[in-house]
Amino acid sequence: MSSPPLAVHAPRRGRVPSSILPAHIAGTAAREISGFDEARVEFERRFVRAALARAGGRRAAAAAQLGVSRQGLAKIIKRLGI
Repeated sequence: MSSPPLAVHAPRRGRVPSSILPAHIAGTAAREISGFDEARVEFERRFVRAALARAGGRRAAAAAQLGVSRQGLAKIIKRLGI
């Protein structure tokens, strides 16, 4: 589940246009978040996905990084729809 490295040639100042990003990244970057609860859930999704990526997709290792049990991580993944 490891992703290949990503390099983006960006301007010295300003924003990187989403048109130069891969579709799976550009889609999440363009998403509007409407409230605190939605922002919290989106943060949790990204946080858990990052732990899974660092652990090479191994749930037990990701759970250890997050400080939860493997079963607890499974429940979080289900709740967040990952």
